[in-house]
Amino acid sequence: MKKILVVGCGISQAPTYTSAKKLGYTTIGTDGNPNSYAHEMPDIFEEVDIRDPKAVLKIAKKHNIDGIVVPGTDFPVTGAYVAEKMGLPGIPIGVAETCSNKLKMRKVLEKSGFNVPSFQAITINHTAEISGKVIKIDENIGKDYPVVVKPLSSMAARGVRSVNNVNELYQAIQKAYLFDKRIIIEKFESGMEFSLDSLVQDGEIFTFAFADRHFMLYPYFIEIGHTMPTILDDWLVKEITEEYEKAVKALGITNGAAKGDIKLTERGIVIGEIAARISGGFLSGWTTPYTAIKEYHSYHPHDDLVRIHMGEQVVFPCIKNNGFSAERTILSIPGIVKEIIVPQHTPAKLIHMHIKEGDEVYFPVNNTNRCGSVLSWSIERNDSINEARRITKKIFIRLAPNQLKTDAFLNNEKFKMFVPGEKEEDWHGMDIQDALQQVIEITGRDDFLKNKLFWEAFYTGGAQGGVYFCDTFK
Repeated sequence: MKKILVVGCGISQAPTYTSAKKLGYTTIGTDGNPNSYAHEMPDIFEEVDIRDPKAVLKIAKKHNIDGIVVPGTDFPVTGAYVAEKMGLPGIPIGVAETCSNKLKMRKVLEKSGFNVPSFQAITINHTAEISGKVIKIDENIGKDYPVVVKPLSSMAARGVRSVNNVNELYQAIQKAYLFDKRIIIEKFESGMEFSLDSLVQDGEIFTFAFADRHFMLYPYFIEIGHTMPTILDDWLVKEITEEYEKAVKALGITNGAAKGDIKLTERGIVIGEIAARISGGFLSGWTTPYTAIKEYHSYHPHDDLVRIHMGEQVVFPCIKNNGFSAERTILSIPGIVKEIIVPQHTPAKLIHMHIKEGDEVYFPVNNTNRCGSVLSWSIERNDSINEARRITKKIFIRLAPNQLKTDAFLNNEKFKMFVPGEKEEDWHGMDIQDALQQVIEITGRDDFLKNKLFWEAFYTGGAQGGVYFCDTFK
C-alpha cells in the first residue's frame, strides 16, 4: 500500500487524513505536539519538529513514502525539501520559500504588475534598537496612518496589528519582534476581504472556494469567521478570480495548492497574501463540502489534494453551489476553563471546540486565541449566518474563580464588552439584556444586580465577566 506523509496533525490537517484513508493510502502523521488535535488520525504518528525539513526527511525515508503534503499550515518549504530530495510531486524549494516570506512574495507580485499594499521591510537585531534614531520608517509608508505591522514569516495573525501613530508603531514593532526579527510595515488597505482556495496541477488552477472574510477587535485582525459563497456579483467574482490566478502563476505555484487573501479596495483588486497551500481552518475541509456539489455529491477538495501529491492525474470537476455556509468563531476573555456549557438540542456536529476544561484561554490578539467555531448551512445566506450566530451565543465558557489574569483583565479600562448607549452587543452578537439573562440562568441567582462591582465586571467581560464575578464572590 502506498504511503503519504502529512505535515501537521492540527484541525486543518484532519480532512487530509480522512481523504487519504478514503483513497486507500497509508498515512504518516508528523507533528511536534504528541497531543495535537488529529494525532490519533494517521496510521502512524511521528513526533518531529515540522519546521525542520531535514528532520522530516529522515521520517520520510524511514517509511519510504510515495508522497508528502503540507495542508493548512505555512511550512511548504518542509514539503518542497522532502519532495525534491525524494523525487516526489511538489513545488520547487525556491517557490516555497518565496510564498513563505511576505517580503519575497510582495516583491515578486509587485514586479509582475499586481496591486499590493505599499510596504517596507526592516530587520531588528535586538529590541533595544527599536527607537526612532535607529529604525527609519519610510515616509511614504509611515506618513499616512493607519499602517499594519507584521512579522515576516508568521501565520494566524501572530504579532500583526494596525497602528495609528508613531508611538503605537514602535510598540507594535516590539510585539512583532517576538515572532520574527524581520518585520514588514505596510499601508492599511480598506475594503472587503476574501479568501480564495485553489488546487493546482501542471500549472492548471482550479479555484474551488471564494468566501467573504469577517474581522473584528481592531487594531488586531481577528477573523471571526467566513461566509461562502461570496455576496459579490458573478462578474466581480470572475474578475477577482482571474487576477488571483494570474498571481498564483507569477509566484510559480504549479503543483499542489494555493490560498489567497484578496481585497477589493478603492484602487481596485489588491493581493494581500498568497500561500502555497490549501487553506487552514474550516474553509477547505468543511464549508466547501457543505456548499460545493459535484455530480449530486459534496465536493471534498482534500481528495484531489492527496491525489495531486501522490502523482495521480486529476480531472478538476465542474462544481455548483448548494446553498450557503457560515463559520463564526467562539472567543473568550482570559482565564482557566472551568466548564464549557452547550445547551441541549444544539447540533453538536456543527461545533468544533479547540479548548477543554482546565485549559488556559486568552483575550484574542491573534487567530490562535480563538476557542472554537460554529458551522452552519442553509439554502439562504442570511439564514445560514443567523444560525451560526444563534449557536455561538448559546455556547458559554465558564471560567474558574479567583484567577489573577481574569481579575487583571476585568480591572483593565482598555476594553469594554458593553457600553450602554454606544456598544450594545458583545463579540458574539449577544445584547446586554440577553447577556444579563444568561448570567442569571447559569448562576441561578440575581442578588448581584445592585452590586456596583458586578456591573463593572459585566460591562468589561460581558456574561463571562458577570458569571466569573458571581462564582468568585459567592
